[in-house]
This record gives sequence, structure tokens and C-alpha cells, in this order.
Amino acid sequence: MTKIAADKPAKHDRSMAKGALYGLCIGDALAMPVHWYYNRQALFRDYGRVTDFLAPKNPHPDSILWRSS
Repeated sequence: MTKIAADKPAKHDRSMAKGALYGLCIGDALAMPVHWYYNRQALFRDYGRVTDFLAPKNPHPDSILWRSS
């Protein structure tokens, strides 16, 4: 009896999973400087329309880290 490798993902499936993981990392890196903005006007004032990788503002205007000293 021939064993079928059903538990081994197809090359296409691995490629799609790899692409999804890359997309997740790229999206997270692109959004990093604008995370935790609660005021959309402040977000637009500080960054405009985000289309490229940008350095985050320091200090972050809506940071709560000062509360965790």
C-alpha cells in the first residue's frame, strides 16, 4: 500500500503562508509609528497620509508609559 503525504503541505501552500507572514511583518512595521493614536487629527497632523516607512515621533503624544514609572 502506498502512503500519501497528506500531512506535508504543498509547495503552493508553503508559498502562501510565507507571503502571509511577510505581509504581516511589513504591515506591522509600516503601522508602528502611528500605533496608539486615539486622535485622528493629531495622527494626520504628525504624519499626514502614511505611504512610506517613517520614524516614530518622540515622545509619542498619546503615550501612557509615563504612568508606569
